[in-house]
Amino acid sequence: MKHFLRYSFVALLTLVSSFAAGDEVTFLPSEVKGTTTDQSPDQFSKDGITVSCNNAAFGGGAQYRFYKSSVATISSTVGNITKVEFTCTVAGTEKYGPGCFTAPSVGSYTYADKVGTWTGDALSFTLTASSNQVRATKIVVTYTPAGGVVVPPTVEGEDGFMETATVTLGSSQDGAEIYYTLDGSTPTNQSTKYTAPFTISETTTVSAIAYLNGKASAVTAKTFNKAATYTVAQALAILSAGTDIPTSDVVITGIVSKIDEVNTDYGNATYYISDDGTTAAQLEVFRGYSLNGAKFTSQDELKVGDKVTVKGVIVNYKSGDKVTPEVTTGSKIIARNGITTGITQVEQSAADAPLYNLSGQRVDASYKGVVIKNGKKFVVR
Repeated sequence: MKHFLRYSFVALLTLVSSFAAGDEVTFLPSEVKGTTTDQSPDQFSKDGITVSCNNAAFGGGAQYRFYKSSVATISSTVGNITKVEFTCTVAGTEKYGPGCFTAPSVGSYTYADKVGTWTGDALSFTLTASSNQVRATKIVVTYTPAGGVVVPPTVEGEDGFMETATVTLGSSQDGAEIYYTLDGSTPTNQSTKYTAPFTISETTTVSAIAYLNGKASAVTAKTFNKAATYTVAQALAILSAGTDIPTSDVVITGIVSKIDEVNTDYGNATYYISDDGTTAAQLEVFRGYSLNGAKFTSQDELKVGDKVTVKGVIVNYKSGDKVTPEVTTGSKIIARNGITTGITQVEQSAADAPLYNLSGQRVDASYKGVVIKNGKKFVVR
């Protein structure tokens, strides 16, 4: 009997703690973006949680920027928010740090090192970037689901895709059924029912709704953009015009004309590209990453004269009266001198053994290309 009571009590505590913990929504700048890379009102949303600000830049892909004196609002349609954590680029009250947020409209706000934490119990609250700009690289919102509320479905996929993108829909609630549209219309339970991930090949807005016990959720809508492809001259012309600048990733091919820095501590590089390899008409790539987003590990990994294809967001960066056209922080090289992966040395396969492609899928002997066998990479010709 004592054992039964003990286990029952432990089970009860586990159940209570699971409710107390609440549900989490994580925002990463590279995955959930706003619409602007300059100082203006902006917002982003996911799973019923919205972060908005009257003076911000949420579309850059590297950080969420809340400018000095701006007011940020975090709100929910799925239940009361109980905690929000902001992970920032620097610590404390330094410029860009979490200590620059103050004056919560409700609840309390504290910070330690690079993390600022709001705690409370509200559907909405505000923070003010009082002393300086705040730059967040991750925001995690914890909320308590409201009773009887159907949680909006998740819509996941690659924005700024090259050829095709796979879109995955999901729900955190068991038994929920998801319906979706691809034409911009509002989904209902008469729309296409989601049964498995699907593929899109053009810029598409996916709108999804969840149904549970006869009740409907709010609609989740997300646009997946097919990356536009530009020469350096075309990218510079778009930035010079200053209108219709894409807010999602674009693809630019050019020749490295100048290198300012390859920083192996942070794994990024600042360099310039042009169509002919000269410095006459060049575009800055600011703190971009190496092949497929890997970090730079050596100074000679990038050289003047390399032909590169870069995927990232183009902006006119303003500093005082100076405007610099650039590919902003967080871009990645997707091809360098014809190489599209980080593999630079391969060996010829000889022995029979299980083969796997670079996605981890097992393949047979007819497969041609780079494979993994016994933990090593080989080329099968």
